[in-house]
Formats: sequence, structure tokens, C-alpha cells
Amino acid sequence: MHFIPFLALAAVAHTMPNKLFFDIAYKARLMDAREACALHIVNAVMPRAQVQARAIEAVAQATRGNPDILMLGRVLFYAGRGLSPTEALDQSRFALVAARNSG
Repeated sequence: MHFIPFLALAAVAHTMPNKLFFDIAYKARLMDAREACALHIVNAVMPRAQVQARAIEAVAQATRGNPDILMLGRVLFYAGRGLSPTEALDQSRFALVAARNSG
């Protein structure tokens, strides 16, 4: 397939230069899977026959961790968007101390 769903773009829009995001999103520029991987829009490129097994493996890996820590990671990811690196690091340190003290 030669397209990337807009949902995937929404998740990575903050990681790419604005001009590139504009080109992809507003001009509906198509790209192949290898370009999407090179731009870090997708994590891997593989034959269709391997996708389901890889998806199951990714879910299994994601669910092995402590659910509270996983939730904290998601919260920090979204809360840290738009922060300076120093602010994001401070927020992460605070969350880490809170997580250590809660267990």
C-alpha cells in the first residue's frame, strides 16, 4: 500500500518538521512503506503475512509491564509535548519519585 493513515500522522506530527508534515497531510502526498519507516511514522516494514504475528508480539510486549508505570509513561509522553527538554526532564523526575514512593 502506498498511503499512511492520517491517524498515524497525528501520532507523529510533532516529531517531523512542519513543512514535511504540511506536505504529507495537506497535499495528500503518498509514500511507500520504506519512506514511512525512514521518517519514523511506522516502526517496521514487513511482508503482509508477518503483520498479524508482529502485532500480537507487540501487544504481548506492551502488556508485560506494570500497568501503572505504562499509564505514567503515556501521561508523561502527552504532557511533555510542547515542553522544553529541561521542563520535560523535571516532570519525568517528579513522576519517577512519585512512582517509587507509591510502591
